[in-house]
Amino acid sequence: LTLAKGKDLERWLIAFHRSSDHLHTLDDLGMRKKTAAEVTAALQHTRGVILFSALPGGGLTTLINISLESADRYMRDFVSVEDADLPDPEITNVDRRRYDSTAGERPADVLPTVSRTQPDVIVCRNMVDSQSAKMLCELALKDFLVITSIGARDSLEALLRVLIMKVPPELVAGSVSTVIH
Repeated sequence: LTLAKGKDLERWLIAFHRSSDHLHTLDDLGMRKKTAAEVTAALQHTRGVILFSALPGGGLTTLINISLESADRYMRDFVSVEDADLPDPEITNVDRRRYDSTAGERPADVLPTVSRTQPDVIVCRNMVDSQSAKMLCELALKDFLVITSIGARDSLEALLRVLIMKVPPELVAGSVSTVIH
């Protein structure tokens, strides 16, 4: 609770700080039931790109984590491609493969090895460069479900940011099945 006073002015700022420990389902996030059902259905697909987006500090990590928690990770093989310097929270039954961004590595350096192991789902939390973005879209056309994210103000901007990365429009159109903002 913060109070600011001035001449003929009184301003109160009330901030509620809650941990995300109580968030375990899409419903806990406040997602409408129909939207949650559509997200759950998208996570059951066997191919395509599911693109998550949000502004920085907008709950993107929490949204992806809860979405992954709601996916069937016991009957399907999930592999996560992560930056060794920015480890993501561990999700049960999601195998981790790391790249070192400080050494100049990118997800594109790890994705060929990951795809040869034939997982059902490839999770690459951040589209960080055009080569990786293009490779993720190509993998989605080869019967992989790809879950990734990009920072954006809305779902349309998320798609535009992928196109700005010089990923061919026909590749984006053919591979992206769902955008969740």
